[in-house]
Amino acid sequence: MFPRHGPIETMNFGKHLSRCPTRIVKDIAVIGIPLNAFLLYLIHRYCRKELGAYKHLLTIFASHDIFLSLVEGLFCVTAYRLETIIGVTGRTFWDTRHIASAYPAFYTLPFYLTNLNFLYQYWAIKRK
Repeated sequence: MFPRHGPIETMNFGKHLSRCPTRIVKDIAVIGIPLNAFLLYLIHRYCRKELGAYKHLLTIFASHDIFLSLVEGLFCVTAYRLETIIGVTGRTFWDTRHIASAYPAFYTLPFYLTNLNFLYQYWAIKRK
């Protein structure tokens, strides 16, 4: 029923724990935070009133992406995926215990918001 992972796959999976691509992650955070802040500005400045709740959904997407960019930029949290299993590791005590435990929940929130987005669009089309 559950997949079996031999020692070779586990060892290969764990060999990347010593590396932390901080340069790439910090670049993504530096680019992601201002672009999402600009997107928030555009949403609140130029969105029409007819968008209603959809405007709030776009705001949640952009705000959440700013938060994830901050977490990934400040902490060296690395997520690993092995088929259907996701694991998160950190380099320091705070990364490992607190941030790493909440990171998978924050990581899955955009998928939930995407589902809400599709439901909202479906309901908007169905009403017409």
